[in-house]
Amino acid sequence: MPKSSKQFTVLITGANGYTANHMVRCIDAISPRPVILGLQRISTSKPRSNIYLFDQVYNRIDDLKSDHPSVDVVFHLAAYIPKSQEKDDINRLFESNIELTEKLIFSFQEAHFIFASSIAVYGRQEGPVSVNSAFNSPSLYGHSKIAAEFLIQTSSHWSIIRLTSILGRDMPKTSFVPIIQEQAQKNGVIKIVGNGERRQNYIDVRDVVRLFAHIMSLPKENSNKLILIGGGVRSIKNIKIAELTAELTGARIEKSGIDNSPSFVAIDMSLPKTYEHFFTINQTLEWMQ
Repeated sequence: MPKSSKQFTVLITGANGYTANHMVRCIDAISPRPVILGLQRISTSKPRSNIYLFDQVYNRIDDLKSDHPSVDVVFHLAAYIPKSQEKDDINRLFESNIELTEKLIFSFQEAHFIFASSIAVYGRQEGPVSVNSAFNSPSLYGHSKIAAEFLIQTSSHWSIIRLTSILGRDMPKTSFVPIIQEQAQKNGVIKIVGNGERRQNYIDVRDVVRLFAHIMSLPKENSNKLILIGGGVRSIKNIKIAELTAELTGARIEKSGIDNSPSFVAIDMSLPKTYEHFFTINQTLEWMQ
């Protein structure tokens, strides 16, 4: 973290989100501890366990800017994945993923923006994906992340990390891994759609936040105009995830139906050479139990 005469100030967007819950704990452990501010939508959802670690959480950028005219680093984690093509869903996508990004850049022009983008920007890919792979028919969510990336690149100091699928303890039970873990724990049966050959790339949330904190610590000449893919060392078949989960829980596996969803084949690991450690998928799954 760069040295300064004033107290270093960090802003984390999506403050009550899953990744932010781990990000704030990571930043709280830094010495000397920076001021940690949060920004989140007005929400009726239950506060996450580490929300108390923020020095202050805001619902409006104007209020945040009034109290803190400048911040040193913005971890821009807030995002919305639309569940439908309905107008309200599309409006929220625009507000959360694009409009919020624009407002942040306008409000904190001298900050270092560290942006959580997504491999969704690449769309459909048949071979290994690298940072420089072309975008190919991305989803609406992927398009919103591309737009946000272009906005981020108008700031004076920026880093973009295109993340694969994040895994971790107590994550929302809305994706394959936490769903089959819940099945195994409650029913003793893991249900796989198709033959389980679909592949997905995963990254442990603890590695995500350590990577973000590492990028914050880099000198500007090493962190500015930086685009990375943040992912696991390899993509893994659904059946392998199911087998590892079965070993941990004693559950049995049942296959049924057909799974036509595309695999995410592989990525070019382009992380900074100084960032060395990754949790293995076995370690992550065991931690999630």
